[in-house]
Amino acid sequence: MTDTSKVSFSESLEVKARKIGETLEKMRPDLLLANCSGSVHSEVGPRETESYGFLVKGTEQRFLGRLWVTRSRHFIGVLWFKNEIRQATHKKWVLEVYGRENVDSLKEMAEQLSKQFEVEIHVRLSSEHHKFEYIPD
Repeated sequence: MTDTSKVSFSESLEVKARKIGETLEKMRPDLLLANCSGSVHSEVGPRETESYGFLVKGTEQRFLGRLWVTRSRHFIGVLWFKNEIRQATHKKWVLEVYGRENVDSLKEMAEQLSKQFEVEIHVRLSSEHHKFEYIPD
């Protein structure tokens, strides 16, 4: 008899994404895990997914006359685990950054993730300025 097994095992990226999300929450408690459009009105936090959007926690509230106005949170990037158009795969993830001022901190985060999950991460500046949280009507 041989010791060669014909059974192998791997986790899908979507399943692995939950572990990545838990790691991100510990690594960057200042960020809120959102969906890829920058909305938290669907599921937030660690979950089975193909991407995480990053919103800066906290909101700004101002009192204008008789009305409190809440400003949207800054949407600073998306980490893609799997996306054909962006060429994100199980071996090479893509981190899109919104706002040049966010490149260094997100690049540092990507370096830590790359080491921990043994994957290549390409960081791409996708917009000179951050976006804002998507709030559906």
